[in-house]
Amino acid sequence: MHAFGSVAPLFADQTMHLSVAAVLAGSAEGAVYVDDIAAPRLAVLEGPEGYYIGRDTSSAAARGGIDEIIPPWAYVYAPPQEEHGIPSTAQIYPCMLRHPRVCLTLDLSRWEAPPTPHGNDYLVEVTSEGVSILKETGIVAWCRRDVILHERAEIGVGTSAAFRRLGLAKHAAAVYLQFLQGEGIRSVGWHCHLSNRGSRRLAESLGFIPLRQYYAFSASLPAENPGDLETSELEAFGHHFAEAATNVNWLDFHAAAAYAQAGRTDLALTCLERLVTGNWQGQASWLVAHWALAPLAGEPRFQACVTEQAQRRKVPAV
Repeated sequence: MHAFGSVAPLFADQTMHLSVAAVLAGSAEGAVYVDDIAAPRLAVLEGPEGYYIGRDTSSAAARGGIDEIIPPWAYVYAPPQEEHGIPSTAQIYPCMLRHPRVCLTLDLSRWEAPPTPHGNDYLVEVTSEGVSILKETGIVAWCRRDVILHERAEIGVGTSAAFRRLGLAKHAAAVYLQFLQGEGIRSVGWHCHLSNRGSRRLAESLGFIPLRQYYAFSASLPAENPGDLETSELEAFGHHFAEAATNVNWLDFHAAAAYAQAGRTDLALTCLERLVTGNWQGQASWLVAHWALAPLAGEPRFQACVTEQAQRRKVPAV
């Protein structure tokens, strides 16, 4: 399989991740790192959706050198044979936590588009890359291809906060699925956090069926919408990231996100104040734009953090 033929068997049980197959086939940008180029037993694949670890199931799980390849802010998919074991080869840094994800699949060769009514006030644009639904203000909902390889595809959807619950993401996905069907695509995958009930319901309303649950590791909040996680879960994430931030200051960003969603405003603001005074290299706009920090928007301490970070990151005029 291209130049990665000797590595492919290490990822044989990760076929539900189309990114893996696409990188190995040379049709998607990526890289593969191995422990032994002549007889690899452990491999790290860097693909468009994150990092994947593959290993020889008959060998012990080695970890040496992986932290030289995968940065602590990466999104790492665990080898299936290690999904229920802690520690895992994929838990490269103590700040990373395991969280469940789900893969759904659709047999597009037998699919019929469901009715997706929408108003005439929207413009629908279709390209090979995906579908955009626009209003005067710009794109308000979309469906994009993540990966396409031969007769398989993976897609993702999104909707601007002010336009949710109007069926627009479903309409965008249905239009794009029809396009892919016409292009000869026969199977489509859909991946999301297990906590993202809205994404799962949307996929199932389009005809997708759950294929399997799996696990990933990251040093970020495993949620994409308010209400995805319980308050106790959010508080646990906040505490974990705040503790880890004593060594890695950017983790205060994720601690603040978790605390803000848990309603622990004071703790969230304390984390942000520590973040912006700790030489954080992020942009002030990241604070304003992140959905999980929205509950802090009206707080003077939050506005002070935004202002201070903007001043710290200002590039001097040349």
